[in-house]
Amino acid sequence: MNRHRCKGGFTLVELLVVMLILAMLIGLLLPAIQAVREAARRSKCLNNLKQIGLAFHNYENTAKTIPPSARVTRDPNTRRIIAIDGWSFLVMLLPQLEQRQLYDSLDIKNPQTGPLRRPLDTRKSPDAHLEALNTRINTFICPSNPNPQYAEPESKTGAVTNYKAMGATHYESLAFASPTPTQPLYGGAEAAKGMHPDGACYPGTASRFADMADGTANTILCVESMDYVFSRWTVGAEVTVYGLNPVDDQNNRLQFISYRNLYFAPAGYVGPKFDDEAVASMTAKPTIGCDYSPKGAEKQTYQLVNPGGDMTLPDPSQFIYGPSSGHPDVVIHLFADNNVRAINRRIDPATYMFAITRNGGDPQGKLAED
Repeated sequence: MNRHRCKGGFTLVELLVVMLILAMLIGLLLPAIQAVREAARRSKCLNNLKQIGLAFHNYENTAKTIPPSARVTRDPNTRRIIAIDGWSFLVMLLPQLEQRQLYDSLDIKNPQTGPLRRPLDTRKSPDAHLEALNTRINTFICPSNPNPQYAEPESKTGAVTNYKAMGATHYESLAFASPTPTQPLYGGAEAAKGMHPDGACYPGTASRFADMADGTANTILCVESMDYVFSRWTVGAEVTVYGLNPVDDQNNRLQFISYRNLYFAPAGYVGPKFDDEAVASMTAKPTIGCDYSPKGAEKQTYQLVNPGGDMTLPDPSQFIYGPSSGHPDVVIHLFADNNVRAINRRIDPATYMFAITRNGGDPQGKLAED
């Protein structure tokens, strides 16, 4: 008697169905895996800024002042800044970040042997300083940073940082810390001298957290930046940013932020009252909202304004100025009270300006957090 045996295995149709199901499952799992990885990277970034914030407060407890974003050279008689040629605030915080040996290898007091703002191939610094310039410190790098971690990636020279001091609301304000401050568009330089730069940490500052009249919880201290061209962590002049762009009047002309009532404010600002309505022209975009992608509809490039002299700029497409991030939709900010917040890129320009100023007496709008 013949018996028919059933052969095992899948038919071609069944195999295709199984493969389709597996592909669908993988497609569903990949976004979740990527989200988990980004959450881990973001958590590490938050912790990096938290450690920098703790270092700021420990430094202030000892020195009775916060470190300036850049060490400066002053005229011995007038105390006027004559050069921003010194070390960065990150260098000053090295002992508080368990980098005492690296800090001790540097000549901190003599800015002339510090990292001058010149191309690497023309700098004449001691070997220890060159070693520091090329030392990559993990705490200064965001894990979501998609860009090189060196100013010169091929030779791995000029180690960069993704965390910079928020020096002022915009360039004209920050320029008051420069050797040749820019005159405000409205009003005189003397009237503005006491309040600008208006950020928490800028070149030459010697302030304390208690001096921030707006409150440390309402004042941005540091921010993420994805730029690597001008971001060497040792160079004070390269680790200071401002938060608001010049205003585009839609005729391909850039206008700097208006100066009103001894206060720099975005164009269209009608304060001092703050409410839910926009109080600033939407053309006064904060740098946090810029799209730097090559095909971005809102791609912007910047000219690096250097009041102290001329310098050759790289391809503008490589230059990412101001707050920027590798995290989706948000940029991580460190506030002066050591609170770390993720701020949405679409934040209202005036609200962002209010969060930058330390003594503006501004109304505090709700930050657009993630």
